[in-house]
Amino acid sequence: MAVIPIHPEDDLTPEEQQRLKILGICREVANELFRAKKLHPSKFHSPHEADSTIREEYEEFWDEVKAFNLPKGRDTRPAMRVELIQLAAMAVRAILEVTDADGLVESLSGKDA
Repeated sequence: MAVIPIHPEDDLTPEEQQRLKILGICREVANELFRAKKLHPSKFHSPHEADSTIREEYEEFWDEVKAFNLPKGRDTRPAMRVELIQLAAMAVRAILEVTDADGLVESLSGKDA
């Protein structure tokens, strides 16, 4: 009789385990993007607006980095992770709404593809 592993990921190679973890993080980023779009349904109006939003998310992450100090009992890694997921979500939103917007890339370059 075959033994069924309690944790199927135990049978995966290290690369497969890393790939699984990355996919889980990508799922979190996607969920955060959908949550943010419900709160702020308007698309980015320009690359400048996307940049401003991404910088704001980065600054929130940076605040947690500066607060991090394990000897003083300040483990901000969970908060850093939250901010990085939000940062990644805004980067994905910028890709979708700014760089991959229909016709925008061609019109910005002034050249036909």
